[in-house]
Amino acid sequence: MGMHMISPGASVLEVVEEVEDFIRKRAFPAFPVNVGIGSVAAHFTPSSGDSMRFPRSGVVKFDVGVHVEGYIADTAGTVSLGGSNPRLVQASKDALESAIVLVRPGAGLRSIGLAIENVIKSAGFKPISNLTGHSIDRFNLHAGFSVYNTGNFERDEAIPDSIVIAVEPFATDGQGYVVSGKSGNIFSLIRRKRVPDEELNMFQQLIEERYSTLPFAERWLQDVEKRNEMLRKLVRLKVLHSYEILMEAGGGAVSQWEHTLIVDDEGTVVTT
Repeated sequence: MGMHMISPGASVLEVVEEVEDFIRKRAFPAFPVNVGIGSVAAHFTPSSGDSMRFPRSGVVKFDVGVHVEGYIADTAGTVSLGGSNPRLVQASKDALESAIVLVRPGAGLRSIGLAIENVIKSAGFKPISNLTGHSIDRFNLHAGFSVYNTGNFERDEAIPDSIVIAVEPFATDGQGYVVSGKSGNIFSLIRRKRVPDEELNMFQQLIEERYSTLPFAERWLQDVEKRNEMLRKLVRLKVLHSYEILMEAGGGAVSQWEHTLIVDDEGTVVTT
C-alpha cells in the first residue's frame, strides 16, 4: 500500500493521506508518512494544503510506521520514476538483505555495517554514513541503539538479546552524508511545561493524549485553530522537537530500504 500509488504527477499529499487513512482503519500511524524525493533523505512530509506532485523522473523514498498500543513497525522502500537510477534503488535493497542475514544476538555492529557498506560500494555508490538504523521501544521510535551503515566506527557493539531494531541502508551517488535543511512539518513532544498561556497548556495536553512522544504532523491537527502559531511557540519553549529535513550534502540522489526485526535467542523475525 502506498508505493504503487507513486506516479508522475500524482499529488504527494493525497498519496500520503490515503496511506495514513488506510493505517488508521487497522492501527495507528507511528509517525507521519515520510516522502523523500531525489536528494531529500528523511523527515519530509507534506503540510496541509501542499500542492507538491511527484516528478516525471527521480527516486522517491517512502517511509511508513505503524503502531498498536505503542508497539511499532517501521519500513521503507524506494521507487524509481521514469527509469531513474535503478541500480541506486537496488543497491540499498541488496544491502538491507545482506544485513538481515547477519542480524542475531551477539552479532557485531561493525560486521553488519561493513556488509551494508561493501554491497553499496560494490554497486558504485556510497552509503550515507551519518544515518543509521535504530532500536525501537514502546512509544519510542529511536530508542538509543544504532545500526550503522558503514564499518567505520570505533566501538564494535554487539546486538543484545531481546531487542527490536530497524535496519535501513541509505545509498547515494552524492557525497555520502546528510546535512540539515529547514524545519519541516513533523514534531514530537519532548516534555510538557506549564506556561502562563492556558490555551498552550491545553494544546500540550491534547498532543500528549493523541500522540504520546511519537512524531506527528501539523496536518493531523486541522481541528485546532491557530495550530501553526502554537506549534512554533512550543518549539521555542523546547516543549516540542521540530524535525529538520535531511538533505544529501552534495545534492545526490538517495535510495533507502528498511525493515523492522525482532531479535531474540529464538532467532530473528522480520515484522514488516
